[in-house]
Amino acid sequence: MNKLTLSAISDTRWACRHKNCKAVIENFSSIVEVLKHEVEEDNDRNVSRAIGILATIQKMEFVVNLHVMHFALAIINILSNKLQIKTETLGHAANLKRKRKEPDLLRDYCLSTTTGAEYNINLIKTAKDYWMSHAYFPIIDAIINDMKTRFSVESLKMAKSIDIFLDLQYEKDSYFVNTTRSISIKIEKDDLKCKFKVAKKVYENQKVGNSKKQNEQLKSVISYDTYPNIYKLMHVSLAIPISSATRERCFSSMRRIITYLRSNMEQDRLTNLSIINIERELSNQIDNEQILNKSAEKKRRM
Repeated sequence: MNKLTLSAISDTRWACRHKNCKAVIENFSSIVEVLKHEVEEDNDRNVSRAIGILATIQKMEFVVNLHVMHFALAIINILSNKLQIKTETLGHAANLKRKRKEPDLLRDYCLSTTTGAEYNINLIKTAKDYWMSHAYFPIIDAIINDMKTRFSVESLKMAKSIDIFLDLQYEKDSYFVNTTRSISIKIEKDDLKCKFKVAKKVYENQKVGNSKKQNEQLKSVISYDTYPNIYKLMHVSLAIPISSATRERCFSSMRRIITYLRSNMEQDRLTNLSIINIERELSNQIDNEQILNKSAEKKRRM
């Protein structure tokens, strides 16, 4: 049996909501039994809270909303995981955003309810229709509105423009370049166009298929000595975060390390352990046998 725990809710870490819904669903019967046991024992002041929680989670409305939230957040979790990929950008992830269109059936429904009183039309609702209108649709609308707030038209426009810039396609979309030029970096437009043409030609001749290697290739082509203006713009584009996933991961790792070891370590050790935990994708590829053998070869310190 997998161990599932409830994590703290965070505004930036969307996965915690999906994990919490999954944990409650899979452990629902156990949670009810524990709460009932707490009420029957009546040993401390938590009894009143247990009674309130037990009464809430046993309502049909709570159970339906829980499953609806789990279903909806499972889809949102795909976007969350995609944004946490180190080579991913918001411009690429924006393609996952689904635009909702009003179906023809909904228009017919609005027409029938408007003229229903005149023709005595009785609209019989099933249990499914009731929960769709009272649970599913409100939750979906709330998620869509929140997605529109998080991914506004301006932010998506800037993100897509940055992706195009990093592919050195200045003529296709110059929104990011023009915005940066007007705010901070003063660059001659004609000079920048010429530099882009030359840099793009060199980059395309050496371009590879792997996205990670493409980033390294771009860094090697765009040097400060040869293309100083493009180099500055590239630094600005890379400094614009698509999300706070990396920072959240860093703080979470440090919090776990400090809590586990009770802060009884030097700064160098804390830094090294944090790097290993944060970059666990690379650290998982390390051969533990080689580390143990090297440690065994060293002299013992008593």
